[in-house]
Amino acid sequence: MTPDQLNALGSKPTQPISALPHSPISNGPSATNPMQQNATDIDGQLKLLADIHLPDPLSWWPPAPGWWILLFLTFLLLFLFIKFVRPKLINNKEIRQLKKQAQEELQLISRHWKKQQNIVASSARVSEFIRKLSLTEQRIINQNSTQNKGNISKNLRSGIASLTNEQWLNYIKIKPGMDAVNSDFKDLLFELPYQDPLLLIENEEFKLLSIKLDTLLAAIKQWIIKGFKNA
Repeated sequence: MTPDQLNALGSKPTQPISALPHSPISNGPSATNPMQQNATDIDGQLKLLADIHLPDPLSWWPPAPGWWILLFLTFLLLFLFIKFVRPKLINNKEIRQLKKQAQEELQLISRHWKKQQNIVASSARVSEFIRKLSLTEQRIINQNSTQNKGNISKNLRSGIASLTNEQWLNYIKIKPGMDAVNSDFKDLLFELPYQDPLLLIENEEFKLLSIKLDTLLAAIKQWIIKGFKNA
């Protein structure tokens, strides 16, 4: 480059930085900050938006279909419990109470026999107890077998009491644990209970009767434990 050209460049006036169109320090109309412009636009758009509305609270009525199904199943289970389960529980409770009472009464008879050694009086007690136990068992069976709980036969007591000696013996032999009671027990069941408690019995006969009475008491105990299966 020649000396004349260098002089020409040195003498050419330069434009100030502030006058540049894209200068960040320019004070002209074109010097607006883009970030401020964007913020202004966003504020304006936000003012045009509608207010936020929360959804309405959920109503408990009408319930959803699942709740109706659950309610139906609840009432169904309650009905089945009242109709079938509850009577069975009550019946089982009654049977347990009756068995407990029967066992306690049988223990009293056994203790009385061991203490008094009166074969006639003890035979009468045992005979009466067997009748009572039979009536109780049959009453529970009738209650469970009839649809009308109040329609229990009024002839229950007279029906059992009307059984003759052989019929009565066959009746009690089918009870659980009573299969050992045969015709050899007729004297204990049908004869001695109607004798005078002060009747004197020979020693050998007393021993045989005592063995049979102990056997009968043990059989009745098994009847109480294993019985009432159909009740």
